Amino acid sequence: MKKIRWGIIGTGTIAKKFAGTLGYLSDECEFVGVASRSIEKAEDFATQYGAKKAFGSYQELAQSADIDAVYIATPHNSHYENSLLCLKNNKHVLCEKSFTIDVKQAEHLFKQASDNGLFIMEAFWTKFLPAYTEILKILNGGQLGDVVNIAADFGINPPGSRSDRKINPALAGGALYDVGIYVIGITCMLLGYEPQKVVSNAVLSDGGVDLSSFYYMQYESEQVALLSSSVEALSRQQAVIQCKNGYIVIDTPHAANGFTVYQNENKKEYNFPFDFDGFEYQLRHSNDCIRQGKTASDIMKPKDTIAVLKIMDNMRKEWGMKFPFEIQV
Repeated sequence: MKKIRWGIIGTGTIAKKFAGTLGYLSDECEFVGVASRSIEKAEDFATQYGAKKAFGSYQELAQSADIDAVYIATPHNSHYENSLLCLKNNKHVLCEKSFTIDVKQAEHLFKQASDNGLFIMEAFWTKFLPAYTEILKILNGGQLGDVVNIAADFGINPPGSRSDRKINPALAGGALYDVGIYVIGITCMLLGYEPQKVVSNAVLSDGGVDLSSFYYMQYESEQVALLSSSVEALSRQQAVIQCKNGYIVIDTPHAANGFTVYQNENKKEYNFPFDFDGFEYQLRHSNDCIRQGKTASDIMKPKDTIAVLKIMDNMRKEWGMKFPFEIQV
């Protein structure tokens, strides 16, 4: 089995998690290099997580002949340019969510990858978790009856400088892109990617990004979702799928490793502990796709990424939420 040689662009929290996952899957992939705009940060990261090389610029990593694929772990505002840089240098790409700022950017990246015969996927790791495979099996099996509604929340209140980054408009900050995408994406996983109606509202910061935002999604079958996200207030971080004959409760739904089914007087717990940290499922899938010569995933499909971005684009237009680096929204 050919080992896929990975590089990472970015050295933040999410990059550290992915680097650890690369180490766990060292039998099928290899952590070759990490890039930062600071060579010192890259060197420190490489030493700590076992990368063979440190690069003081993203360009150097993208041009390295020793790297097959790149994980993009930079802030949202940089995803498009960093991914495009890698594609133009013949690198496969796994890009953190939110994949891009808008639909137009995403469509260009998918086309570029397809034209170049390269694999690209949004790193929406939640979709690959075994717990959701089982949840869909239960829902499709009909034992709980039809789904009536979903209620889900994801609120965080990070401290200090991390909080500042989360709401920085220059970095495409705000609740929608950071945590709202999870509750929207999970709803789409379970109910479908084309809601008939979406109503939303947001509390905007002085800088113009959403501190908290709220979403109502309705489907043709009359199923509805009531969702909320925040980067200024902690929430329970729970999803409840209400069906005609019972309901499912998922704690920390973005990182679900189990859930509980309630039906009549019965309660059944399902546990799906991660093999490692939860990132391994999307990484294994990416490795397999690259080996098979695929340009896109058949699980986290380009059309799924674009559908969620379309919902988010429309929400931002309604709120008047425009990032300073955008020409138009």
